[in-house]
Amino acid sequence: SITIPDKVTSIEKYTFQNCTALTTITIPANVTKIGEAAFKGCSALASITIPDQVTEIGKQAFQDCTSLTTITIPASVKNIGVEAFYGAGLTTAKFEVTSGWKRSYCSNPMTGTITTTEINVDDRATENNATLLKAKDYSGASFSHQ
Repeated sequence: SITIPDKVTSIEKYTFQNCTALTTITIPANVTKIGEAAFKGCSALASITIPDQVTEIGKQAFQDCTSLTTITIPASVKNIGVEAFYGAGLTTAKFEVTSGWKRSYCSNPMTGTITTTEINVDDRATENNATLLKAKDYSGASFSHQ
């Protein structure tokens, strides 16, 4: 178990990557960003609360966190990077803001065409939300809302 000091405002990329003994972490309310692969491969991480000030969850931030079964995405989050929860053990996920989410992905790797579509998420902790977050497109997908 780790408690991050209150003065920390960003969890930078790769900070806890592959810390396989990490089971719980307390992130201070001041944190606004969880960086790329910050918790990637933390296979024992079973509990994390994303603070209400976080606006960005970086790509692969929680990839392969196989013990992480539930997550709440606070209303403050505007961007979720590619494969942020790919390979995680999510069975349920809750979005505090349900409207205005968009999913962007490379629909044609030969031309680099980016496709953006509106998506529907549920305000309850649901399996469908978890499936959406864990999905891996051949080219990766990111999520954003206004």
